[in-house]
Amino acid sequence: MADRPPSELARETLKQLAARRLPPTPDNYLALYDEIAGSRSPQPFPEGPLSSIQRVLPGQTPAQKRLLGQFERAIITKDWTSLQSVMVGYANLGLNPATGTSKPVETADAPTALGELPAEFAEALARLIDNTLPALGEDDARVLDMARQLITFLREPTLPPVAATQVMLSNFTYRVSFATEDQAAIRATLLELLHMVFENIAVLSADDRWLQGQAEALM
Repeated sequence: MADRPPSELARETLKQLAARRLPPTPDNYLALYDEIAGSRSPQPFPEGPLSSIQRVLPGQTPAQKRLLGQFERAIITKDWTSLQSVMVGYANLGLNPATGTSKPVETADAPTALGELPAEFAEALARLIDNTLPALGEDDARVLDMARQLITFLREPTLPPVAATQVMLSNFTYRVSFATEDQAAIRATLLELLHMVFENIAVLSADDRWLQGQAEALM
């Protein structure tokens, strides 16, 4: 069956809201829209998982503190490009350890000195990417494949090398930046179209006060 235009999907969604007597909440609307369209709408920016990663990122040295502040700002501004830069920056810290007067730690910090990600950080990064998958949708098979490869790589029994992680993460986030831009443009266009539909329904349904109220509530 040919894909139905967004305007037709929006009209059918409003009809189903009225037929099922559902409250006109955004969640109900999106759930019905996805059901009728047979697809999944883009998910919100994963602030929760990213904040969890932020809590386990190191922030002792001046360089780490600077990157941690950038990471926090990237979450607030929902900026994937900045997140990529911060993650690459943390990876580079492992390749170029700062020279200081303190004695090197010989146990937990040894993998980083050898150019490998700490196990806790690798798992946190894998969880972030895994939690991001629903937000990517199903349209870009390549970005989904890259995400799964990266998750598998990060969860290998041996600690992942920093250099390889940096390359894979850079490629993945570069691809994700285009996918999220496309989804944002589609979502903005759809919401604008829906608002126009609601306005017209509110005008045309003057004889049906319940349906008119539902349309006005959604505007």
